[in-house]
Amino acid sequence: DHLAAVNGFNSWAAKVAENPSPTDLMAFLTEHCLFVPSLRNISRYKRQFMDILAETGFVDKRPPKYQIYVDESPNSEHAQDIGLVKTVIGAGLFPNIAMYRSKKILRSKHDNSIAISTNSIVCRTPVEEIRNPFFCFEELMKTSDVGNRIQVRGLTSVSLWGLLLLGATNAQLAYRDDLNLGLIDDWIVFRASFADLDLLKRFKAFLSKALVKKLTNPKDFDNNATMDIIRDILRDLVNAPLRPNNLVEESWEDIGVINKGRASMVDPTIFIEATERARKEAEARSE
Repeated sequence: DHLAAVNGFNSWAAKVAENPSPTDLMAFLTEHCLFVPSLRNISRYKRQFMDILAETGFVDKRPPKYQIYVDESPNSEHAQDIGLVKTVIGAGLFPNIAMYRSKKILRSKHDNSIAISTNSIVCRTPVEEIRNPFFCFEELMKTSDVGNRIQVRGLTSVSLWGLLLLGATNAQLAYRDDLNLGLIDDWIVFRASFADLDLLKRFKAFLSKALVKKLTNPKDFDNNATMDIIRDILRDLVNAPLRPNNLVEESWEDIGVINKGRASMVDPTIFIEATERARKEAEARSE
């Protein structure tokens, strides 16, 4: 669901950069159910966020004053990395994690049966295309129908490696000696030896230390080089297919595509009135 919003914005930005006719743009917006004022707000928030990063020293200079802002600098060279982006989303939403049970049904730590919102992309995704059982989510709601079902909104799949590396803290990782299994947040089980889990915790402690250094001194050259190495390790792990056990043939893996946006100096407001005129003309012709 979150990547659908990202793709909607990026597709719009790329379309406007092509300088389409008002009729073509109107058809594009209608086909993809996009709302220009919301898209413009997203552009402003993206630009504002980059300004904050520049002020605090995390990026070298302020971004250009594009009308539609898409960061095209080396800072966003991995913006189309599906596994890495999903991992970051999962880190932000943890511990809001659910597991896929059956068609349109998930389970969480506290609820064994959660209905997927009909507005979710996941609800309309064929079962055979769901390649990862773990989903991060925004919120749970009670429906007003009979039974007051629990429904989940704002879903994005996330890999097991994503949960292990950036989701759970070391305190939320445990080992069951009697089962020879690891535990995430006392309910998600994964195969690992005690030595493997210990190595993972040491890596996470190293990552945490590097992040603290980055926040303290964003321009620390040695630490930034270390962060680049850590990022590459994360990318390799979260994008690698993972076979959960020897009883299944298919592997868990992150699939999907993040569209590439294009920054533009074109003021999108010039399209709004022209698009509205084209819409009214089309309605008049249909009458």
